[in-house]
Amino acid sequence: MKVKTTQHRNYPPVKNTETPIQSGKNTKQSQLHFTNTVKHKEQELWNICETILTELYQNAKPSADFNELKDGKLREKEQAYNDHYLPMEKQKQIITTELEKHNLSNRDEQRIKTEIHLGVAPTTSKDRWTKKP
Repeated sequence: MKVKTTQHRNYPPVKNTETPIQSGKNTKQSQLHFTNTVKHKEQELWNICETILTELYQNAKPSADFNELKDGKLREKEQAYNDHYLPMEKQKQIITTELEKHNLSNRDEQRIKTEIHLGVAPTTSKDRWTKKP
């Protein structure tokens, strides 16, 4: 691994180390490891999303099994999440409780929240709720 020292205007010298990808060494192996690491991280985040969505739909009106929804109804019917209602405050509480169980970065927590709220979470609007009692 090469070590370079660079001098910027009024800053002390900084050592830069090249990664194997930058140096061209072990490129395929490094890229494969990086790809597998990213896939594993994405799967871990999606598993947390599924856990949260399961909890949200269990608490929604009417309650539902998220696994059954994702395999059937959510694919068949556009905006099927409007059939289930859960107030925003309750959704935030469930999401926060679940995220506290994991040691995630702020960025990953925000990604999960975005996926939940912009994805297929139950509606938070009584006006859009299509299956009112």
